[in-house]
Amino acid sequence: MKYKHFDMPNLDYFQFKNIYSGSIHQEFQYKIFPMENTLKAAVWIGPFCYEKSELLAEQEFPLDQDGFVACLDWIDQQYKNQSHQ
Repeated sequence: MKYKHFDMPNLDYFQFKNIYSGSIHQEFQYKIFPMENTLKAAVWIGPFCYEKSELLAEQEFPLDQDGFVACLDWIDQQYKNQSHQ
């Protein structure tokens, strides 16, 4: 799924408990973790992985279509906030 500034798998990818991470312009990083009934999203700046980075923000969303769209909107907004600094 192409979503504004980044590519993203569909909701069913996360419903099968797959983790997804990516970057925008190799500087803004994001990672999505499916949990029981939620998606947890995290964003950070820099070249290092999630475990080795200081997170800018984390947020949880319902693991349904509305929550998935809200998660993508949130990541996109976090990117826009950082790109204007």
